[in-house]
Amino acid sequence: MVGTGPKGCRNELARCSIVTYEGDVIYDKYIKPLNPVTDFRTRWSGIRRQDLLHAIPFDQAQKE
Repeated sequence: MVGTGPKGCRNELARCSIVTYEGDVIYDKYIKPLNPVTDFRTRWSGIRRQDLLHAIPFDQAQKE
């Protein structure tokens, strides 16, 4: 999750990861938030500005 809006007060999805119980990665992609990111929360999310440069739109991620 990243923060959008004033002072990053709104939460928006920025990465979707799905792993099996054994830890095998099934899906792991960056998702472009609908609104401009004002707080990447990198300390907790690990997401940086450059990670979202090639992020896919939310509706595309839903279809996958």
